[in-house]
Amino acid sequence: MNGFMRWIGAFRRRICSRAAAVPTSPRNLEWEVILCAAIRDNVLVALRYRNASGRDVGFQYFGPSAVYYGNERLEKVMVSGDIFFHPDDVVGKLSTFEVARIVELRPTEITFQPDRRFDRTFPKYRHGFIC
Repeated sequence: MNGFMRWIGAFRRRICSRAAAVPTSPRNLEWEVILCAAIRDNVLVALRYRNASGRDVGFQYFGPSAVYYGNERLEKVMVSGDIFFHPDDVVGKLSTFEVARIVELRPTEITFQPDRRFDRTFPKYRHGFIC
C-alpha cells in the first residue's frame, strides 16, 4: 500500500504542476506587424525588452530576420535577428526575443543587411514562420 500511495502522490504532483504552469504571454499583433514591416524593409527597430526574470534590459537597436512560432501550440511568438546596439555592448550577436515580452518598439529609418548566419532551416523554426 505504501508504494501505491507514493505513486499516487507523484502522479498528483506531476498533474498539478502542469496545471499550475505559468501561461505564455498573450500575442501582441501590433508588435508582429511592426516587426514584419521592418523585415520587409530591412530597417532596424529600437526595442525595450523585459527578460524572463522581469528585468528591463533597456533600449537596443535590433535588425529582425524572422518572426516565427516558438512552440507546437502556436502560442509563443518569437523574433530572431541581430543586435546592432545594446547598452551592455553585446553587438553583432544573433538573438531571439519573445515578442510578448517587448515593452516598447519603434521602427527606425536605419537600413541594414540581414546576417548571412541566419538559416531558415534551424530546428527552432520548425513550428512555422509568420514572416
